[in-house]
Amino acid sequence: MTEEKVDHALLVELIRRIAREEAWQIMDEHLDDYEHKEKPSEDA
Repeated sequence: MTEEKVDHALLVELIRRIAREEAWQIMDEHLDDYEHKEKPSEDA
């Protein structure tokens, strides 16, 4: 591989890693919001 291709592969890996971390963080925040909200009672 040329140096340019190696640099590109490293950048792609870094971008994917950051995107994956951000996605997990967003999911965790939404789960926290969901878990702390009281569910409405159902009318029987």
